[in-house]
Amino acid sequence: MAGAARRRCLIWGAAATGATLTALLGGCAGGGPKSGGGATPAIPPPKPGSLPEPAPDQPGLDGLRSRLAREFAGTPLQLEMGETAAADFLRISVPQPHGFEPGRAAVRPALAAVLDRLVEPLRREGNWTVRVAGPIDAGGSGWIGPDRAAAVRDYLVLKGVAVKRFTAPQRHAMGLTEITLVELRRRAAR
Repeated sequence: MAGAARRRCLIWGAAATGATLTALLGGCAGGGPKSGGGATPAIPPPKPGSLPEPAPDQPGLDGLRSRLAREFAGTPLQLEMGETAAADFLRISVPQPHGFEPGRAAVRPALAAVLDRLVEPLRREGNWTVRVAGPIDAGGSGWIGPDRAAAVRDYLVLKGVAVKRFTAPQRHAMGLTEITLVELRRRAAR
């Protein structure tokens, strides 16, 4: 991001790229079942060859952000690129209804879909550090936030991401599961 200002990319209301991802995360945008018994019709998958081939992914955090923005377009997933004096970061936020059931710390399928997209880049980019903040329930105690963050960490570790890459689990009071990938900048040789 060399000198780029802090950028925020909210993925809301864009066209869906796949029925599965839209079904997993689309419910909070008004696409869930309606009262009265009817359900929102599913988006049909695109016909083979009807979509252009995606451009090759760029390396690094910005490339991962671009890929996630494409794959989760039309969902409430939030992506934020930023930088500090010493590092670049990508913050991935999943709203609480999609991450965990109230009072539970088991990863729900929608959050698992996001985490599955992070496994390969985390294995490939060995210099990224991972910070996870788990949401607390409205009116609940803060104990469940770190437990949820630990559940996200454990999910990624079971998929092959080294446990030493993670900072201590944290809680988040804003109703979001946040996964922040941090890449330290290399200092110039003196």
